[in-house]
This record gives sequence, structure tokens and C-alpha cells, in this order.
Amino acid sequence: GGDVTPDNPNPDVPDDDTAPVEENVAYKLYINQVTANKEVYATHTISGGKYIATTTDAATGVDFYAEKVTGGWKFYTTIDGAKMYLHSWLEGNSKYIGYAAESDVVYVYDAEVKAWCATISGTDYFVGTYNTFDTVSLSGKSFINASNTGVTQFPAEFVTVGAGEGGGDVTPDNPNPDVPDDDT
Repeated sequence: GGDVTPDNPNPDVPDDDTAPVEENVAYKLYINQVTANKEVYATHTISGGKYIATTTDAATGVDFYAEKVTGGWKFYTTIDGAKMYLHSWLEGNSKYIGYAAESDVVYVYDAEVKAWCATISGTDYFVGTYNTFDTVSLSGKSFINASNTGVTQFPAEFVTVGAGEGGGDVTPDNPNPDVPDDDT
């Protein structure tokens, strides 16, 4: 059966698999930052020690892969040849997001607010940004709701196409999203 979670209180029923990702597909971690008027993609660079720096160039955004785990998903990329997980953690009152060789953080998709969320030390957080910031950060889930998502709160999405580019899918066979897929 599935895990006991707020979204799935019956452990005898399998977990809901409506998350908009699947295994073995390359994704870019994307934010449509409306108030800053830019579309950004996650990089391997950490900004200010606690956020993931971004680029406006989809092709230089790093590839992430989804890994189905009990209760949700983990996401990983490759840094200098090593598998590194998207990792979120707390230190005191500060929230951090970055990369780690091992991570016990499980992300769950909340379709209502279109955000990837994780529960850390009993509190729910979402991956994204807010205000005019253009880094990927961790924010309290209490700040996002159906009416402000995409307006003042900007959840990060895993996308397979450079959102503003109309190029092809980012796949192992087509690592450059700026070049349309060859469908001959």
C-alpha cells in the first residue's frame, strides 16, 4: 500500500501518482518569475550559501532526473561526475536548498498550488521563490495558496522544454533544448 500522509490517510491505498514527472526523463528546474519579468533555470551554483543560482538560458540550466521513492520523489543531477540530490534543510531559523550526495528529503507535488513541497522537521516548505528574487529557495508552504501561486509566489517546476524556446524535449538523445527534436 501507500504511505500515511495528509493527502493519503489510508496506507492500504497506493500513493497518488499524479505528479507531473516520471523517471528516466531529463528535466530543467524552472521558475517563471513574473514580478522580475524573467524565466530562470537552476544551475549547479549555490548563491549566498543557501539558494540555488539560476540562469535565463535553458541550455545552461542543469538536467535533473526524478526518482520515485516511498511517499513521493527525489530529484538528482550530476555534478563533476557524481550523482547529487536536490537537498533541503534547516539550520536554526534559516532554510537551505542545494545539493548533497545523500538526502532523505522527499518532495511531493501539490497540484492545488502547483508546487513541489517537502516536510522538514514537521513543517511544510515549497521549492520556488517569491517577490522579485530569482534564486531557487525554500519557503514556508503557508505563504502559498491557489490565488497567489504564479502571482507573488513562484513555485519551481520540472519542465522538459525550455519554456520560452519552443525547442525540442531535453532527453538523453537530445541534450540541447534549443534544437528541436529530429522526428525523421
